[in-house]
Amino acid sequence: MTDSPSATLFDRIVVVDWSAANSPKTGADSIWIADSHGLTLNPATRDAAMIAVETVMEASRIRRERLLIGWDFAFGYPAGFAAGLGLSGWDGVWAWLHDRVEDGPDNRSNRFAVAARANRVLGSADGPFWGHVGRDLPQGLSAKRYPDGTKGDWPYAFGYLRAAERRLPSASPVFKLAYTGSVGSQALLGIARLEGLRRRHADRIAVWPFETGFADALAAPVVMAEIYPSAHCVPDGPDVKDRRQVEAVLRDFQLWNDSGRMRDALSAPGLAGAERRAVMREEGWVVGL
Repeated sequence: MTDSPSATLFDRIVVVDWSAANSPKTGADSIWIADSHGLTLNPATRDAAMIAVETVMEASRIRRERLLIGWDFAFGYPAGFAAGLGLSGWDGVWAWLHDRVEDGPDNRSNRFAVAARANRVLGSADGPFWGHVGRDLPQGLSAKRYPDGTKGDWPYAFGYLRAAERRLPSASPVFKLAYTGSVGSQALLGIARLEGLRRRHADRIAVWPFETGFADALAAPVVMAEIYPSAHCVPDGPDVKDRRQVEAVLRDFQLWNDSGRMRDALSAPGLAGAERRAVMREEGWVVGL
């Protein structure tokens, strides 16, 4: 297929609503996968979800399809976070998490221990990651909200929010690991899983916008991108909200793709200068924001 500004960019689109559940779970607050070529799935574990995604990837490889996969978790952290861990850029953080996160086939994970370890490396007793469920609170992690700098008490060279969150008032910070609206645990576990996927399919995957220059280099067979379902119009209905969300995002993506507007959604025209460079180097962005 051609890759002109008006062309359809992708032959298949998959949207994944991720979950950090610590046991197998379906229904509300679990993983949902909407596929433009198939049914909406509700796998009970992250293992099963990754198998489903890799099955789609293999089918697209055989058919020579260009595949876009949207994932509902942050792909990065505020600019400067990587340096705080002694790392360089988004890929350093992805590798660091992949090498430390343990995420079993029964959905049990060590995400709180990994966050506590990051806190200790960053030199704080209980932040920037905060929030916990369960009995065993790891040393270096607080169950209570960590100061966010609104009173001048944020001790880090990086901020509490990414540029994307600053434009999405309803979005939670990536450092919040638990409680209503939290997204931090999903990011820790999701990034570790995607890094494993990259390592298994290094010649086929490009991570947007880090490896694509936003919309400048979209030729990879598989493009993985960050989504934010709450930014889409989700209709009311009897189905589980998570299902309605992934299907709403998929509908929008298909419309953009079919009408030639997907390139604009992947271009982030509102970003410029140092902020754009920081997003591409470390923070990540949300498709269509």
